[in-house]
Amino acid sequence: MYGQTSCFLLPAGDYVAVEMKNDEVFICSERSALNMAYQRLTKEDEKVTIIDSFKGEELLGLALSAPNAVHKIVYTLPMMTISMKKGTGVVTCVPSDAPDDWMATCDLRNKKALR
Repeated sequence: MYGQTSCFLLPAGDYVAVEMKNDEVFICSERSALNMAYQRLTKEDEKVTIIDSFKGEELLGLALSAPNAVHKIVYTLPMMTISMKKGTGVVTCVPSDAPDDWMATCDLRNKKALR
């Protein structure tokens, strides 16, 4: 994603690794995995195969590939306002496009405990 600087996760959020078509693995909320199963995106239609589960805090600091961003590698960072009931629970950070992204980035700069 052009302009992406990081990827946000909810530290207290429950995430799963799910088998998808084309031998891919997605990290997302279990609710979104179920939604994708009914869109025929998972390895087996209408079925979720969970490989593993984690808390968001376990995934913080991971390096991710960002092929269309200025930086080829971006990192997972905490964002406290993510809702696990809506979407995947994984938020790409483009601070120039979203006030929430900008504020979360500022929180990381200004609040040492979040780093």
